[in-house]
Amino acid sequence: MMVVDDDPDTVTLLKTALIKAGMDVVGALSGPDALAKAADMQPDLILLDVMMPDMDGWETFSRMREFTDAPIIIVTARGTKQEIVGGLENGVDDYLTKPLHLPELAARVRAVLRRTGPIEKASVYLFPERDLLIELETYQVDYQGRAIELAPTEFALMRCLAEHAPRPATYEQITKSVWNEDHSEERNRIKYLIHALRRKLEVEPDHPDLIINRPGVGYQLRVGRMA
Repeated sequence: MMVVDDDPDTVTLLKTALIKAGMDVVGALSGPDALAKAADMQPDLILLDVMMPDMDGWETFSRMREFTDAPIIIVTARGTKQEIVGGLENGVDDYLTKPLHLPELAARVRAVLRRTGPIEKASVYLFPERDLLIELETYQVDYQGRAIELAPTEFALMRCLAEHAPRPATYEQITKSVWNEDHSEERNRIKYLIHALRRKLEVEPDHPDLIINRPGVGYQLRVGRMA
């Protein structure tokens, strides 16, 4: 799930409330930031503020609909009946006005998710800032202009990392995705599979900048812009 608002305090407040409600949430502070993150992570729901500088919520909403069918809830201080009706007619899934009642927010989010059902998973993962493409149907991986040949288990691990990016994939998520079970034996095999992937993808496998270890958690596909 993603929260989009140009006010960092509002983003923090909404993220905290939704995380406490058991949801996985990332934030974005502008329309362009939201578009880039939504394209990468394919959130299952988006909370979108209207009054933002440079690119307002309506333009952001329109551009998001070019690549995602995820439900979008408009959150704004402007709440006239005309605007609410117009937003709903244009495809907004729900409409909340500020100031927000946080328990209501969590309830409305759950209601929209129940109504819209699960989002069909992507068949292609594209991370333009790293020049990385993962094609699930053809098992094709292109990285920085190179076609990367992966073994089936290597591709399954790469797919798992892409599905969870930009968040880490936990050891449990990896073992269940690659071997369909989670035991200590499978967890011990992860590091060898990671080593094999890094040898094929990383410029310096011993100093990786794409597949990152998160000690005690799992591994993360670093897909954002590098410094």
